[in-house]
Amino acid sequence: MSTQTEIPPGEPVIVMSRLYDAPRPLLWQNADHGARKDGPPTTHITLTLEEAGKRTRWTMVARFLSLADRDAALDHGFTGPIAASSDVLVDYLKTAERAP
Repeated sequence: MSTQTEIPPGEPVIVMSRLYDAPRPLLWQNADHGARKDGPPTTHITLTLEEAGKRTRWTMVARFLSLADRDAALDHGFTGPIAASSDVLVDYLKTAERAP
């Protein structure tokens, strides 16, 4: 199953999700990844979830088209939203653990 969603007010992003047996990756990238001529760098992101006892280990890999693109993304705060959403997820999961 593939889905295209526009995330306002930003650029269109293609979100591709597939259900697999674990540990298969979740993949997503900008709709214009590899074709953009100007603006912020695009990226291809892979997220893998793995069982780790009673926990889940997640690994996120962001691939840019060049080291210069990676450095530009970092200079523009690429990791900020990732850290913030990770914190929100951790807080949510703590409440879900306590739910009956």
